[in-house]
Amino acid sequence: MVSRVTMRRAFAVGVGIAAVSAGWFEATYSDGPSYWRDFAVRMGPWLLYLLAMVLFAVRQRRLSRTVAFDLGENDRAFRTRVKPEAVWYPAAMTVALTAAFWALGPSTWEAGADPEWQLTVVEVVATVPLGLATVALLGSQLYTLWAGLPAVVLTAHGVRLRSPFGYQVVPWNALRADCPPRPDPGDRFLHLAVERGLGARRRGLALIPLPWLDIHPWFLADAIRHYAAHPEHRAAIGTPEEHERLRHLLLAGAGAAAA
Repeated sequence: MVSRVTMRRAFAVGVGIAAVSAGWFEATYSDGPSYWRDFAVRMGPWLLYLLAMVLFAVRQRRLSRTVAFDLGENDRAFRTRVKPEAVWYPAAMTVALTAAFWALGPSTWEAGADPEWQLTVVEVVATVPLGLATVALLGSQLYTLWAGLPAVVLTAHGVRLRSPFGYQVVPWNALRADCPPRPDPGDRFLHLAVERGLGARRRGLALIPLPWLDIHPWFLADAIRHYAAHPEHRAAIGTPEEHERLRHLLLAGAGAAAA
């Protein structure tokens, strides 16, 4: 079941992308030359994307301080949620590429003596792939927001890694001992060491970028190791009581280790 937060984000970003794209489409195809309009249409989206890229790089240097999971609404699970920049950065990139496609459109159409517009083979080759890529990017972005990806999901049966490009399902007994360790500050992705032949499944690229998750990487790694080592607590995963017990246990352990 999709959470209300994810639905609101997907709706807001979808409306924003549609509105900005429609605005650039209208500006691009309006009659009469205009230097400033043409400059805004062709450079505005990329300036927006450049600003988003700089802000994203700055914010990604900070690790999340969240030490909690989201509880599944219809299924018993602990789920991670994404940071805000995991929503607006891909959205800015999508707007930029979409607007760039619409800005390229007028240069590919030429009105001739024939009442029907003509397209050359070169123009088709240049425009059609870009248009298809734009549609695919927009669709994948909305799907990613709708599904709340990337995400790490803990259930009574194991760990699920879900990314926009694939997934990995690892039963608890398939995890190697003391896996995963606490990530180092320079680690960018969550890695699970798996024993073969014990039911683990993988499809595509199950890459989980830790800076995109709104959860402290150490808390996430400690929680996975805890349930791998304590099967007696797995059945309670997804309940508020188990969530509070886990938080108190891991935070107390972190405090003792720091002392």
